[in-house]
Amino acid sequence: MLKVCAYVNSPEELEKANSADLITVSGETYRQLNCEPSMPIIVKVNTVDEATAMTGKKWNGYLDIGELPRPSANVPIISSVYDELRTMTSQEMVEKMNGFDCDVVVGTFMVNRPADLVSIMDASALIQKKHVLVGLGEMGSITRYRSKLLGNEFDYAHVGTPMYYGQMSVDELRSADSDSLIIGLVGHPLSQSASKRMHTQALKDAGINGHYINFDTVSLEGLDDVIRDYNIRGLNVTIPYKDDILAYVDVVDQSAKNTGAASMIVNTGDRLIGSNTDVDGARFALERAGVEIEVGMKILVIGSGGVAMACCYLFTAEGADVTIMSRNQKTAQQLCKKFGCQYTDSMDPSGYDMIVNCSPIGMYAEEKYPIDLTKIRSEQIIFDVVYTKETQLECVGRERGCRIVPGLDMLIGQGMRAFEVWTGQKPSYESMRYSLVGDSGRMNIS
Repeated sequence: MLKVCAYVNSPEELEKANSADLITVSGETYRQLNCEPSMPIIVKVNTVDEATAMTGKKWNGYLDIGELPRPSANVPIISSVYDELRTMTSQEMVEKMNGFDCDVVVGTFMVNRPADLVSIMDASALIQKKHVLVGLGEMGSITRYRSKLLGNEFDYAHVGTPMYYGQMSVDELRSADSDSLIIGLVGHPLSQSASKRMHTQALKDAGINGHYINFDTVSLEGLDDVIRDYNIRGLNVTIPYKDDILAYVDVVDQSAKNTGAASMIVNTGDRLIGSNTDVDGARFALERAGVEIEVGMKILVIGSGGVAMACCYLFTAEGADVTIMSRNQKTAQQLCKKFGCQYTDSMDPSGYDMIVNCSPIGMYAEEKYPIDLTKIRSEQIIFDVVYTKETQLECVGRERGCRIVPGLDMLIGQGMRAFEVWTGQKPSYESMRYSLVGDSGRMNIS
């Protein structure tokens, strides 16, 4: 079992660390202790003078000297590297950490992209000392759940306030089983995403020891290795990677082939499978709203990204007459060719039975829609996939008396499908929805 080391910032916090295996204190805090705790103590010093002052002392534990030269001490020595901005390459990490004259070496690095996690994993196999490798940031939190795979001697926890994002409490780290289920979301940016909340609730409801991690990254490089090496069961995929992700999987299933995009990855143990759950989500939302796609139904789709692909496939497969409008004419024309749709730049939406916004308009700020909202008719159906708030399109539709298909239901529908594939258990729609809107019934991104 992994040993847990608690950061103790004052003598008053010492009692809170009783359940830890060892504690870390500063040299100043160590001098303030009235008596030595029963568990081993790591005393952290920052200067040569501090290290020298500790050389004549002996205690049950270690002296952490950072990157200072090894002093003549009566206790084992920890050398440690801390970089809150980046992760070294695996070669840099191995050379630096093997170069220290110490008994245990600790490396703590900010994880900004999947390739950083690859570097940490690769280095863990080549460091020739007892070691601890820790990733900072939310992506880096997977190193805590997979400490055993990294061969870590122990891991750090807090007893009060986390010292950095991703640091767990002693109790949380105790429960961070290396066999726990890891799922998550990859995309950029993810500040508006609500997937983590509803999947975390679904894991809790199902009694599964699992965790949902956001991989907010500007690059997918190394993602396939991270999924395999860190034993991630699966990931949701969102903007802007639903096309690019296809290059990082071994198998593209029929749903992803049909749409040309993947919104989910499943790790079967020997293969990574790219699949599309957006079709499931759109179908689910339409069914809940009582909307049936009929042959000849005229539908305007705004946008030409991954969600638009899924909707165009769903609508045309049911025989609907689909027209696409997008600022990106190149991708829009590609969709038209793939699904037999028409392209328009007319701002008049009055001739359609349903208007579907598959673009991010309305998510971050009130951008101007490419259609004239004053021409929306009460007989029309409004389906806006933006779920973070009621958009201007939805507001106008509601004022006109249109039938509204909530984008939130699409999010939940695709999430339910992904969760069932990953876990074999069907989650509760009501519970997932409540985790997002609570008693207010309104979405709140925080």
